[in-house]
Amino acid sequence: MHKSSPKLGDMNTPANGLHQNVHFPSYLSWSAVSKHDLDLVAKSPAHYASAQREPSESTPAMRFGTAAHTAILEPSKMYEEIAVLPPCDRRTKAGKELARTFEGESAGMTIISSEEMYHIDQMTTSVATHKIAGPLVKDAKHIEASGIWEHSASGQRMRCRPDIIHDDLVVDLKTAMDASRWAFSSSMHKYRYHVQAAIYLDGMIELGVVGPDAQFIFLVVEKRPPYSVAIYAVQKEDLDRGRLQYERDLMLYSQCKNENRWPGYSEAIGYIDLPIYSRREIDALTGNH
Repeated sequence: MHKSSPKLGDMNTPANGLHQNVHFPSYLSWSAVSKHDLDLVAKSPAHYASAQREPSESTPAMRFGTAAHTAILEPSKMYEEIAVLPPCDRRTKAGKELARTFEGESAGMTIISSEEMYHIDQMTTSVATHKIAGPLVKDAKHIEASGIWEHSASGQRMRCRPDIIHDDLVVDLKTAMDASRWAFSSSMHKYRYHVQAAIYLDGMIELGVVGPDAQFIFLVVEKRPPYSVAIYAVQKEDLDRGRLQYERDLMLYSQCKNENRWPGYSEAIGYIDLPIYSRREIDALTGNH
């Protein structure tokens, strides 16, 4: 159990509202709770506290996602923020030296390989030429705007950064190896995308950016050929589930913050269950009923 309150954000947090042209590192420093923060709290408050003290480094998948978002949504910033490493063999001394020099010259930028850039170019074209996805990006009212507001029940300030906003539509761009309905539904559960949808919609409604009947849509593009695009609207009942989850997590966060206690998993002995699908498979094979 941790009894030292983690620091959240810095003194650069702006007033409540929707803010344009905020550099992403500045947005991350805002003293407000994000969906990612609540994902950690849901695992355990101790995991959240640990992440505040020792932030994790970006992974290749994260860097690829950042570059893809920039290329698709803000192409004018592509070569200000993204650096493409020339082909090199890191197994050789010359390749290692080339990579080291390039990384030094590109400090502060997101570095991806030339192969990754090829895939991103194809993804960008696939989105731009899609009859629905193309206009969603091209005709957006706001791209990568940053919102901050106060959650009335908990008194906590929250933040989010929607990829795309229209008058009554909030859109989030996702990259995936498989954008099929079944696969993305599984990812939605695993990564709590329905929680994200509820937070983003509630925030934009609270700020008056969209109306109370606004919809949330995921624009999903595959990272490998044929770079297919899928568009999914989140159903109201799943938004309600996401809202219940994030409000529960936010109240837990508030309690931990007020008590200056950040506990881990329960110290009691609990039962562990096989997943339902595993039980069914075993029962079918063994005739257990």
